[in-house]
Amino acid sequence: IDIILHAGDIAYTNGYQGVWDDWMRKMTPIFSSIPYMAVEGNHEAKHFFEPYKHRFRMPYEESDSRNPKYFSFDYGNVHFIAFTFEDLLDLDNNPAFGIQYAWIQQDLQKVNRQLTPWVVAYAH
Repeated sequence: IDIILHAGDIAYTNGYQGVWDDWMRKMTPIFSSIPYMAVEGNHEAKHFFEPYKHRFRMPYEESDSRNPKYFSFDYGNVHFIAFTFEDLLDLDNNPAFGIQYAWIQQDLQKVNRQLTPWVVAYAH
């Protein structure tokens, strides 16, 4: 395994810190040896996603995103785009969806298809 992409519902914690802690201890051998790129799911929504944001540092600033809920990165010859629908359930009336959508469009325009011919998007 070269990389792990986790599209939400991490450990099904539902906000319980003990579940987070237990899961993190069990996953430490994997986290220490394999890149692990996660995007939040609805089970991370408790406490405004703070436990997720506290435990996972994803490269949102490096990908010119203003929000840690969506980001991109290159791994080998693949460009990955991670994004969320979890706080955007009312897409017609939520201005945040337009901000995320505009960022995705800008990010895709920056992809150098000579260096990264593959583009993979994942979300929850």
